This record gives sequence, C-alpha cells and structure tokens, in this order.
Amino acid sequence: MKITYLIGNGFDLNIGLKTSFSDFFKEYCNSKDHDDEVIENFKAEICNNTFAWSDFEFQMGRYAHEVEPLGTLSIQDYCNCMEDFRNEIVTYLMKEEKRINKTVFINQCDTACVRAIEYPAQYMRPGHRNILEDYFSKYNAESREYNFIVFNYTHTFEDFLTPLGYNVVGDNDDGPRHWTAENDDSMVLDQLGELIHVHGEFGNAILLGVNDKQQIDNPTLIENNEFLWNYIKPAANEILGEGQDVISKRIIEESDIIYIYGMSIGETDKIWWQTIMKWLCAERDSREHHLVVFSYDPELSRNSPLDNIRNQKQIENKFLSFAPDSIRVNEDKIRKHILCSLNSDIFKLDFDPFVSDH
Repeated sequence: MKITYLIGNGFDLNIGLKTSFSDFFKEYCNSKDHDDEVIENFKAEICNNTFAWSDFEFQMGRYAHEVEPLGTLSIQDYCNCMEDFRNEIVTYLMKEEKRINKTVFINQCDTACVRAIEYPAQYMRPGHRNILEDYFSKYNAESREYNFIVFNYTHTFEDFLTPLGYNVVGDNDDGPRHWTAENDDSMVLDQLGELIHVHGEFGNAILLGVNDKQQIDNPTLIENNEFLWNYIKPAANEILGEGQDVISKRIIEESDIIYIYGMSIGETDKIWWQTIMKWLCAERDSREHHLVVFSYDPELSRNSPLDNIRNQKQIENKFLSFAPDSIRVNEDKIRKHILCSLNSDIFKLDFDPFVSDH
C-alpha cells in the first residue's frame, strides 16, 4: 500500500513558526534600506492591500496588469519587485527556521511523528475514521510505503520525520529507510519512500508564481518565455529539469491514500488538484482511492455538526471546481472518497520546540 502526504505551510505554522505571507509583510513593508522608488511603491501596494496580497502568488499574477502597456511599470521593474520579494522572504524564512532548537525538536518529536504518520485516522470523525480503518484492514498484510510531497521551502518536515529514520538534509544515502511493525505475529516491513520539495527548498531554486498563463493579468507578457519561466511554476519546474514535478505526479498516481495537511486548495496550485482529481477517479489493481483533507478554519468549530458538514461540502466543491467535465461525471464517486477532518491536532507537538537545551 502506498500512502502519500502533501504538506503545506500549515505545518510550519502549527509548530509555531511565523511563516505566513502576512507575518512576513510586517517585516518586509517596514524595511526601507536600499529601496528604489519602484520597490518602495511595491511595498506600499502590499501594505495598503494586505488582504489581497495574503494570497501572494495569485495577486502577483494580477499585479502584472501594472506592466506596460497596460500600466506604467517596465517588465524589468516588475521582475525587480518580485525578485526583491523572493530574496527577502527566503532570508526571512531561513531566520524563522533557525528559531527552532533543532536538537530538542528532533529528540522529542517521536511521539507526535509516529502518531501523525502511522495513526492519522484517530484525528477524523467516527464515520470517516471507520471508512479509513476498514480500508486499511483489507490490506493489513501488506507493507506500507510512505511518500511526502512538501510545498514548503523549509526543512522542518524532514526533521519531524527523523524518529522514523528519515532525514534527507545533508544525507547522501539513497538507500531505503525502514522500520518494522508487528502484525498478527508476523513482521511487516514498512518503508519510507521519497520526500520531494516540489517548489524548491533552501539551497536550491525557489519557485514563486502562478499555475498557468491564464493567471497572468497581462496578455503582452504571456509570449515572453523568460517571464513565463520565472513566474509560472509548472513551466519553471520543466525548464529547470530537476524533476520534482514529474516525480510528484508519479507518486500521486501510484498512491492508494493521499493526506493533505496545511494547504489552501487555491488556484496557483491548480495542476496538483487536477492531478489528484484524475487519481481519485482511477483505480490501481481494482483498488479504490481515498483523499483525506485535514483543514483549518479558526472561524469554525470542530464540535459543531453544521460546521463540520459545511467544511466537508466546501472542500468537496473546491476540488470538483478543478475537475474537467470528463471527471466531473463521477461527482458522486468523488464526494464519497473525499474524507475531511476540521481543525485536528494531527501534528500537534507535545513540547516547546523553541526552548533552549542548555
């Protein structure tokens, strides 16, 4: 059985890092060192419209409307603004990651790690939990392979997996890493597979942009290859040739169960939601697929039946909005196989990762 986790910025936020765009805006907009007039105006635009810019990648596509001949910015001005933002947010996120006491984090996250990766069903509503547990029971004699597609630039998730024998940062060992679990008096070998930073990571190219040409609000730019390579994430992945997107698509297509945590189901990652929709309607060896979404909304209560139902339907509808007509004819099947958990504590830590170990 192949199990895949898609991990977004909600993971870093959950462990206490201030990694949201709105967190970064507070520092970015107040920093004026070495700014020219164009970047000063760009920062003012963000500061005056923080709600719109909280979905930064989508908004940067709309901001392309300010480029000539529709606006007054040159292409170079626009690129300078985005590169300044990219460089500064990478510096900021690296600084945030360093706030974690890595030794304490790695040594004490074993309980939370095993709980989240091996027993996620406990964080689901009873009905959905039963569906998932029944599914696992059918294939209980099989080993499980866990793969991870990470949409963050940080390496906190690798550190989190260390108790299971997985840490790829600075590790040149490409061999499989395993742990054993007892199953009906026999030993089943579970394997940690691949971990992919699909949009790059610290020390490598960092992708920041939209999903496709249609999200660039300036028709004069969509024929400019260098512009597209820089600001359309699938195009950048293809040209860079590092293969994160190809590997990630393969991992999704070969999965039996996919868990999504800490991600907004937004337009700028549409390619992945479309891939998951196709996967959800397909079967591998006559085996049905299940998509499990751990969502967070501070305005909704996990204790409220109506809030849980609304959350479930919103997520179903969001995914269906990305499905082509050829897939949407299977709407009933899609809804049946999307399972949701609202405001769960699946990755909750039992310790303070920022405490000094001295």
